[in-house]
Amino acid sequence: MHTVWQARVHGADVARIVRFRGSNCSPSKRCMSTTVSEPRTKVKYPRVYAPTPESRPVALRTLFEGWLKAEDYVDLSDGRGIIVDPSSGVPTGQSYNATYITYGRADLKMPGHLLIKYFPFPVNTRGHLYYYRHPRIPIAGGLRFRLTQTPEPSKKAFASAPDLLTEYGTPWEISLLALASSPRFNSLLDVLRKDGFLPDGLPERCREMYASTREFFRIGPFSQLVYETMQPFYLNLARPFSGVTLVGEKELIPLALGASMFPMMRPSENPFKSGIILCRFENVGPPCAFLRVLRVIEPVHMADGYDGPIGKPTVSDIVRFKGKPMLFLQAREGQTATYERWVRREPKSKFAWLWNWELHRKRAREQGTFFPWDREAVPPLSATQ
Repeated sequence: MHTVWQARVHGADVARIVRFRGSNCSPSKRCMSTTVSEPRTKVKYPRVYAPTPESRPVALRTLFEGWLKAEDYVDLSDGRGIIVDPSSGVPTGQSYNATYITYGRADLKMPGHLLIKYFPFPVNTRGHLYYYRHPRIPIAGGLRFRLTQTPEPSKKAFASAPDLLTEYGTPWEISLLALASSPRFNSLLDVLRKDGFLPDGLPERCREMYASTREFFRIGPFSQLVYETMQPFYLNLARPFSGVTLVGEKELIPLALGASMFPMMRPSENPFKSGIILCRFENVGPPCAFLRVLRVIEPVHMADGYDGPIGKPTVSDIVRFKGKPMLFLQAREGQTATYERWVRREPKSKFAWLWNWELHRKRAREQGTFFPWDREAVPPLSATQ
């Protein structure tokens, strides 16, 4: 059985044939999920891994775009990356926890076991891995891939080149929170430390935030993290337990499609039969938000016979309930509204530096740390060899 899925590279759709025998994965079901946070299942199934993509060595000297050279150019087309030591070419870490980088992952429940499939990067994935700095939020950074197509682009060419996208049109990224929360990515953290991206306390704080939710939700390299309103994310409407994770001032807030986004919707009564949408939360004033549909990635079909209050999502419109704008992230009885927990930013909070570049830089300077873009910054030895 051949399954076709779509990947987006350089703004174009690239058809890929994935040989996945015996699975029920199909384009309409979108089993390949690049950014999903889901609740941990109570039933432990044996894990069976599908054949992995070809590994391509990635010698990371630096992740600061200003220090990248031709030696940092990589081609991950139809493969996965494995981080190796720049001087020896030997993979970092032990064999069981080597730092692999893949395009996406699918977890498929099969009779008696869980089938795990890692997807290779799309064709034409050529360029440079780099660390993305969010313009407003220090904690919202992450590892991205810039499709430069040439080994040593100019600063102008690098700035104008596009980032690799997921199949849903969002940037492919492994968030800082995920990098700091898994020992598998320690080699990447070491590079970020040498570059000057990580002042003392930042990785530790990321791990503390992750630990507050790991008992309930799995948050990993392909999870969707939403830091602010107006940030696009996608929703698979056919999967009531899929969703996103909101990043609050001092906590992570898992948000499942059924249980917390649509409180009146039970998983067994999902009004949506199928459909994937690109959307965003918009501020309508505390303590709630609207959900606006930016694009329909896969056609939305309501469940057979559904005649309930939730309207069919349409492009450019907000999701509606009984014909009126539906309010999301509201407070439940006796609880603080999810919206308030998410967007609250106290200027004098001990965590304010995670959300304010001026405070973040001041704190780094007090530690004697310079960010790589500071004039005083000195490239690490690995970036000059």
